[in-house]
Amino acid sequence: IGVFKPGIGILAERLGIPIVPAYIDGTREAMPKGRLFPAHRRVVVRIGAPIYPHVNGNGSGRNHDWMAAQARSRIEEMKGDEAGAR
Repeated sequence: IGVFKPGIGILAERLGIPIVPAYIDGTREAMPKGRLFPAHRRVVVRIGAPIYPHVNGNGSGRNHDWMAAQARSRIEEMKGDEAGAR
């Protein structure tokens, strides 16, 4: 997973809506590069707890940077949970 840019947090703040982190696993196996139609494979979707724009974990800095970091962190956790479940 790459770096999350603050745009997701900026949108959430401006619209007053939470970010809902999600992790999707198995899509590469179901539809690898170059394949025209998806194969019958297991795809797992994990939905995390929402991250609300008015809650800042450290009380300083820009809220949208914190929100993007939280989203990435939670998705990494979900990714790790899926690897452990296999």
